[in-house]
Order: sequence, then C-alpha cells, then structure tokens
Amino acid sequence: MTNHLIALSDGSDFSWRAVRLAAELASQIDLTLEVVEVALLPDDVPLTRRSIEERLIDELGEDRAKTTTTTVLVQGDRIATTIADHITALGDGSIVVMSSAGRGRSAALLGSVAEDLLGQLHGPVLLVGPEVDIDSFHLDGRILVPVDGSATSEYALGLAAAWGIEHGGVPWLVNVVDPDELARMGDGMGGGDVAESSYVARTAQQLRERSHHGTNYDVLHDKHPDHAIARYAASGDVSLIIASTHGRTGLARVAAGSQAMGMVHRSPVPVLLVRPPSVES
Repeated sequence: MTNHLIALSDGSDFSWRAVRLAAELASQIDLTLEVVEVALLPDDVPLTRRSIEERLIDELGEDRAKTTTTTVLVQGDRIATTIADHITALGDGSIVVMSSAGRGRSAALLGSVAEDLLGQLHGPVLLVGPEVDIDSFHLDGRILVPVDGSATSEYALGLAAAWGIEHGGVPWLVNVVDPDELARMGDGMGGGDVAESSYVARTAQQLRERSHHGTNYDVLHDKHPDHAIARYAASGDVSLIIASTHGRTGLARVAAGSQAMGMVHRSPVPVLLVRPPSVES
C-alpha cells in the first residue's frame, strides 16, 4: 500500500512522539523509516543531524537499523513548501507521519504547517494528536471512516479498505448527524433517522462488495462531528481514523481548519488524512 514512511520532527518531545509511532508502524509492516528534521539556519544543519542520530539510538534501539535520516534547511515562511518539495521528490507511495503540535526550534512546523502540508501533498498524512497513546498503538483494530454523504468525504473509503485488508482491521463507517437537523428531516416522526442510517448502511454495503472485506457502520448524534468521532474512537478497539480533509461543504477552512484538525487534537488514536484530488489547495 505504501513504499516507505516519512516522520517529521522539529526537535521537540511532541514531534518525537510521532517518530516513535512511525518507527513502531514501520517495524510492524516491515518498511524503512526516514526521519526528516528541520533546520532553520545553515549552521544548524550538522548539529541537527547529529542530534537526530543520538536520539534515534536512545529512543528506538534495535529499530534504529532500518531508519534513515535527513535534515531539511528551511528559511522564512517556506517551511511547509520546502518539506512538501522534499517529500514530493521522493516519489509516490509515501505516508507522512507527524505530530499535530510542537514546541521545538521551529514551533510553527507542527502547528499551522500541518494544515499547509495537507494542502500541498496528494499523499496521506498520519497525524498524531496530543491524546494519542503511543504505547498502545496497534494495526488490527477498527478503522473509523467519517462520511457525510459527500463524494469528497467518501474519498477515504478506498484507503480504509486497503488498510483493513493489508493489516487485518475492519473499516467502520461513521456518520455524525446534528440532532436538530435530524428532527427537521424526520418532522418529529423518525424519518430523518431512517434516512441517515440508510445512507451509511448502503455505503458500507457497497464498500463491502467492492473490497470483499468486512465493513460495518454506525450513526452518531452530535452537533460537533469532531467531538463525537473522538469519543467514539475512545469507546472501543479502534486503531486508526482515516478521513478526507474535505466533507460536505468542500471548504478548506471547515475541513482542515476545524473538523478534521479538531478531530486530530481530540482523538485517542492517530488520524490518517487524505486530500481528494478534486479539491484545490
């Protein structure tokens, strides 16, 4: 499904949580991991490279053997663009792993830059939020896939099916419905609930038929989809959330700026985000 993993770091403990998770993932699926750390000044490059090597030995131990390192020099406000160019030059098939928060030499790297990268990369980005328990990460649990009836949200379905087939997990489609909207749809007689359940059930059935792999679904009632999905992820054997960066509105500020990133910040499991090719950055 992927050729290699790329873990981004800004030297902070926050960012190295993502490196640790990427190393565990690389070990489980037998891939080489490249750790890319950012240097802001030319004089920082040799110091940064040496610090990466030392920390890899301390934190990864034997897993260090299959890990390569790269130092990327960025200047000004071109952090996301420079990193995106480096990743793009490596070719297709890479999954980028990074933390959603950072307090290192480049605090911006793992904050706003995460959203900027999502807008510039066509490949998936695995984001590790502050609530993720790195030590309990596993591959074979449920894979939550938020869908909302739009083609853009459903773009993540193929990736979820491939991930489930390759790693033994079960895609679990989740549709979050605003209770007020549900009441309006059903006119107080339950018709809205039936309509929403029918959509996600039908979509799950179609994915099951296409992938020949187990698929399930659920409907949640909440005004805030990111809150609801994070709570749901904490309630059972969930390994991962796979989601499109864009949903029903098709607006970047609604998707990457609020719902998708809000989900990342609250989720107890990593969130793999993918941008539909039809959506402009």
